[in-house]
Amino acid sequence: MCLTLRPAPGPLYVASGPGSRYCHTIGGNVGTGGARTDRLVGRCFAYEACNGGEGPPTAGEQGRHMQVRQWMSHPVHTVKPLDTAARARELLEKYRINQLAVVFKNELVGIVTDRDLRDAFPSVFESASPGGHGTGPQPDHVVIESIMSHRVLTIAPDDNVRDAAELMRRERVGALPVVENGKLVGILTRSDILDALISLADRLPD
Repeated sequence: MCLTLRPAPGPLYVASGPGSRYCHTIGGNVGTGGARTDRLVGRCFAYEACNGGEGPPTAGEQGRHMQVRQWMSHPVHTVKPLDTAARARELLEKYRINQLAVVFKNELVGIVTDRDLRDAFPSVFESASPGGHGTGPQPDHVVIESIMSHRVLTIAPDDNVRDAAELMRRERVGALPVVENGKLVGILTRSDILDALISLADRLPD
């Protein structure tokens, strides 16, 4: 089967079956005729069959059109540059996450990870173990801006999940903040990528 897919205008859909005539959205129907929806793709797609083929896209075709906005985590847990490292550690443990976006005046200025904290305060983690004795600066005396990563790779909500995964692997990062019109709207993590992969695998034929 050969299909040419292109995003159709309109908001995200709620639900519809393969080959449906209408693309159902929260506000009603958008598009008729060649419009259809797919739960994995997450947007309405107008499609044209080539070489005489017809029918819904294959799982591979669907995967190439998965958008970041469908799988990103939001809202995003954040800290400020002058918050303490102790505050960052508290949030990471509370929400069981590995990174926090650093925001100043609604602008993304950095990212701090659990690894940043371990590298900055190895003695603190040693002191938490039996027989350990912490020395050096303490997390409640050090601000985030002194240990965060200032160079932040970002992606857009409409970017492809596959491209985002390749970027994460190439740059060896565990998450990518999602920015739209200069505003932080989400974050795509390794766990989100795995969720997308599992969803795609579930659609493969037995």
